[in-house]
Amino acid sequence: MRDILFIVFFTVGATALCGAILSRELVKYFENTQLLEESTDSVEKLESLISDYEELLKQRQDDPNLIKRIVAVTMGGDVNEPDTVYPKLTANELQAAKITLAKQQKEIEKKKTIPEFIVRCNEPRRRIGLFLAGASLVLISFICFSPVKKQPKKKAKG
Repeated sequence: MRDILFIVFFTVGATALCGAILSRELVKYFENTQLLEESTDSVEKLESLISDYEELLKQRQDDPNLIKRIVAVTMGGDVNEPDTVYPKLTANELQAAKITLAKQQKEIEKKKTIPEFIVRCNEPRRRIGLFLAGASLVLISFICFSPVKKQPKKKAKG
């Protein structure tokens, strides 16, 4: 029973000590992970834009009338081409698209937050308390639950 109590108290105390000591590094780790994800997303978006741009340049070289159609659609001019259909969006469709994009943005922001317990453990007063609690548990485990040394038997004289 003493061994089990020693293991439990020592493990909890050592974990608390490590949490108090490494809380700043954990916050930096999560911040760096977020920055890495953001930069990876930016690189992917840039690669996508580059491939779209290259495809557009390729189509431009193949079809000289493409510029006239793109300018008309992009600048919002009247398009009167007989074999082409250009969709018109209504205000309700645009509002629905904005709501969908806002929901997606909120989900992305939720994924990128640092866990709350790490933020709390990084506060100076709580770090000190966590450190002292962990140190006291380690001391208690060694003082109260350490294995008892067997004393050698005394030989009887005579």
